[in-house]
Amino acid sequence: MAASKENHGFQKPSLLSHMVNLRRKLTSTLSKDLIGNLLWFTCIDCQANDETTLDGLMKKVRECISKIDVEFVKKAQGDKGYIAMMESMKYMREISSKGTMDVFNFTSWCKMGFCDLDFGWGKPCWLNGMIGEGSRVFWNTVTLMDTNYGEGIEAWVSLDEKEMGIFQGNSELLAFASLDPSPLPKDEVVALNKPHAMNIQIDPIN
Repeated sequence: MAASKENHGFQKPSLLSHMVNLRRKLTSTLSKDLIGNLLWFTCIDCQANDETTLDGLMKKVRECISKIDVEFVKKAQGDKGYIAMMESMKYMREISSKGTMDVFNFTSWCKMGFCDLDFGWGKPCWLNGMIGEGSRVFWNTVTLMDTNYGEGIEAWVSLDEKEMGIFQGNSELLAFASLDPSPLPKDEVVALNKPHAMNIQIDPIN
């Protein structure tokens, strides 16, 4: 939001959309090996004159995600499931009708076990989120993922190139985040300096 404001010269209204995993909210237990998406989305808005503190935004996000609960899933599975889904989308339609706004899409792949997948040649040393170099489809998208080594969260962020440049220099971001860190554990990072090793560079648009 700060990068957009600096880029445009004024604070635009923003809409944050966040995907919610419905599997954990089902009354019936599905096999952990079942493949396929089972999700819904929720959203919050932040108007141009709204307070934009991090704590305030996080409170809004938690409140909206909490509405996609077990009771909501029960209604969605019932005879009037379509009505429940349309009612859930009503808020987004009302906000979107107010005019042009920035839309930021979030999804979390945390605690989904991707780091433990093994197709016969070992577990992955690094995973990446949704990215699309040069594709507007993936712009303003943030994918949150578990780190393989140690505690923490990786955020794969796709933005317009100009706004990405501003975003990367944001002092609030740099106070608690590392940009493009090595996927290797600290005791293996030195290997990147050896002639046979390949250092992975992440394109700025990602």
